[in-house]
Amino acid sequence: MKRLWIIGLAAVLAALPAGAAWAQATQAIELRVSKDFGFQAGNRLQGTISMWVEGAGDDVGQVTFLIDGQVVGLDREPPFRQQFRTGDYALGMHLLSAVGLRDDGTEIATPERTVEFVTAEEGWRVGLRIGGPLLALVLVISILGTIGPVLFGNRRPFRLGEYGASGGAVCPRCRLPYARHVLAPNIVMGKLERCPHCGRWAIVRAATRAELEAAEQRVRADSQRGALEISDDQERLRREIDESRFSD
Repeated sequence: MKRLWIIGLAAVLAALPAGAAWAQATQAIELRVSKDFGFQAGNRLQGTISMWVEGAGDDVGQVTFLIDGQVVGLDREPPFRQQFRTGDYALGMHLLSAVGLRDDGTEIATPERTVEFVTAEEGWRVGLRIGGPLLALVLVISILGTIGPVLFGNRRPFRLGEYGASGGAVCPRCRLPYARHVLAPNIVMGKLERCPHCGRWAIVRAATRAELEAAEQRVRADSQRGALEISDDQERLRREIDESRFSD
């Protein structure tokens, strides 16, 4: 009895089209959708949209794309893709699908995908609702970047050769170097900065290494000149003290 059951099962499998069950088990294609220009949020679409398929094997020679069961295009070259405009269709719900044709003449279809075509105004409303918090965050960062240096200044003590992530700048007035502030606002040509040496505000770009080294030399020269002046003052005071010992 068991042998007869095995023989019967083999006969049923032999009656199937060659390789059909195997192909269905191992090959499936999926429909993908993305906007080229316009709006997309989940299944809501507006503008110029592309459909394409994933999973098409080498034996798939063409793919037919459909909207609501009506053919909108056929592509015979991978990657199989079809573009359409939502404005050419009524607003509301629609069904998107694709059918691939294999070399042996059999067809393999994607699952239908339900989408909603919306107006451009609706797309803008949803886009602003989603992107509004991000725009607010950018605005807050910009405001902080503008007032941050004014309120807090550059708290890091300046040291020659240490300029931080934003690089160093050379003051256009006193020609001395300083580190640019991370929070200082970028204004096209550079950052708006206040020189810690002379107090002048200016838009300064990141200086080159050669420019910074030249400015550092000026700092050292000023320091040496100041040290000499202090030394001269000390010597003059010492002499005055010595001479005062012999005066009445």
